[in-house]
Order: sequence, then structure tokens, then C-alpha cells
Amino acid sequence: MKSKKLLIGKTKLLRLAICLVLVLILTATALTAEPVYEVLNPRGTAPDVTQVPLSPRLQDLGGKVIYVIDSGIYGAFVFTEKLAELLPKYLPPDFDT
Repeated sequence: MKSKKLLIGKTKLLRLAICLVLVLILTATALTAEPVYEVLNPRGTAPDVTQVPLSPRLQDLGGKVIYVIDSGIYGAFVFTEKLAELLPKYLPPDFDT
């Protein structure tokens, strides 16, 4: 009975030693191997663009309405207020702003 226990103990010890040797070998090869780096292109790729022609120009602005809209960018209200102030000065009298 004692020899059986001793044989099982030796087998477990042998398995443990084999696992330890394998771990050491794999660790040593991982440490000595050259590192591999993957680099991505930050520019990316642009999608295909289909050109659309510009709309034809209006002959005049008579009967049209111009809206002055603030874009929400800091300080844009200064520009839009000044534009709304100057538009009536340079447009025909029948123009609605």
C-alpha cells in the first residue's frame, strides 16, 4: 500500500515538473522574441464623392426672405446681429428681412 501512494506521488511530482519546465521554456521564448507592433494609418480613407452642380443664381432678391441664424459658435451672435443691422441698408425697400 505504501508503494502505491509513493508511486502516485511521484507521478504527480513528474507532471508538475513537466508543466514547470514547459512554462519556463514558453516564458523564455516569449521574452527573447522580437516584439511585433501593429500600426494603423491615422489618415484613413476618404469615401468616393459625387459632384453635384451648384444651383442657378437668382436674378434678383425681390419677394424673397432672408433669415439670419446664429450658428451657436461662441461669438457668432456679434456677426449675426451686425449682419441683421446692415442688410436692410443694402437691400431694396420692398425686401422682407
